[in-house]
Amino acid sequence: MNSIVKNNRTQQCVDLEMFFDGNGFYGQSEYNKDFNIHSIDIAFMEDEAWDKMITKMTAILRERKGVRVYNKPVRSKDHIMTVKDWEQEVEYGSFTNDDGNGYWMKDGLACRDEVFSSEPLDATHMVWYNK
Repeated sequence: MNSIVKNNRTQQCVDLEMFFDGNGFYGQSEYNKDFNIHSIDIAFMEDEAWDKMITKMTAILRERKGVRVYNKPVRSKDHIMTVKDWEQEVEYGSFTNDDGNGYWMKDGLACRDEVFSSEPLDATHMVWYNK
């Protein structure tokens, strides 16, 4: 493993609010106390397995902290619009809760929070699925 990859993985552990004790990284708060990554995993885990593990741990941490988790891929052919456009269309009556389901989006990924039952918070877009 080259040093850039190792430094990137180390930073990902730090981003998960973990601390290093000489043998690996461990969670230190009520949100991540069950997280631990041994130094051997950092050095030898395959990239795909590492990415999958970090993505899952990040989603768990965000959810536990009450931060919206955007992790559902959206197809380019899905009906996507900005939050501003969505709010305007709802105001005009173009969409109602009976028409279908919509989910908040950010960075090209959707979350499980439905648009009619939650605020946009940090979402930039939304995706709509007609019934």
